[in-house]
Amino acid sequence: MDPLRVVDEEISSGLIIRIVQVASEPLGPELLGRVLDGPLLSELRARSLRGPRFNVAGEGGEYETLVTYAPGFSSRLEVSGSRTEQRGGLWSWTVTGARLAPVPPGRGG
Repeated sequence: MDPLRVVDEEISSGLIIRIVQVASEPLGPELLGRVLDGPLLSELRARSLRGPRFNVAGEGGEYETLVTYAPGFSSRLEVSGSRTEQRGGLWSWTVTGARLAPVPPGRGG
């Protein structure tokens, strides 16, 4: 299946996904903590097309994610603190504080 379509379907299904680690150029620390939504997916696709190419779904380890909400969850994870750090060739976004919060408006529960 097309990786772009897979991620688009995840976003469309109501998942709230944040990027927590990047490991590949042209990806960098500016992506850490960002919500993986339609505009960011378009940005990732454009970066991959400009090169060097990478799997837009992150299936080659180019990036890792954290799901903070999914349909059916009774609450969502709200991040209140984080730090960015580099270890070797990896940039990581580490959650240092979080709480369970009500589901996002209009998303049900």
